[in-house]
Amino acid sequence: MSTPAMRRHAKSNHHGSSVLLRQCGSKRKKILRYLKEVSGKPLQQKDVENMIAEMRRETYISSDDNVRVSELLQNFGEGPGNTVRIFRDPATSLTSCITFQTAHMRRMARKFPDALCIDATHETNLNRYRLFSFMVTDKFGSGAFVQHALIDEETKFLLRSLLDLEMRAG
Repeated sequence: MSTPAMRRHAKSNHHGSSVLLRQCGSKRKKILRYLKEVSGKPLQQKDVENMIAEMRRETYISSDDNVRVSELLQNFGEGPGNTVRIFRDPATSLTSCITFQTAHMRRMARKFPDALCIDATHETNLNRYRLFSFMVTDKFGSGAFVQHALIDEETKFLLRSLLDLEMRAG
């Protein structure tokens, strides 16, 4: 018989090892296999997923989503060659657009500046931001993303600004 309390006790005894496995990049199935072997308890995949979610929550510095996103973007932008741009309305201080590129994306944009595709999603997330993904393709049809932009409101000015930024980056 496997109850959540029994499974929780088995996980708590080996929490440090699980954290180390997760930090080293181990997959959920391997963590589950390890915990089953060490504890001898009938654990389930959902237990490992809950444990990982709990570990992730413990690493949050702030409970405010806005603060966490700002910190995440700042850390991303500090990476070598990574770029983050945030468009804010000066009157309201509301963010209307966030763009980000990795160093690899910038190299691909320079390599294939003429073949630009734009993919847009519509209301696929909780905050109803639109995700615009800029992509280049080679002569064989293989594509690579060169920039992502989260947009709150589609305005002609904002879309033109994004295209101008992309053209200058490439």
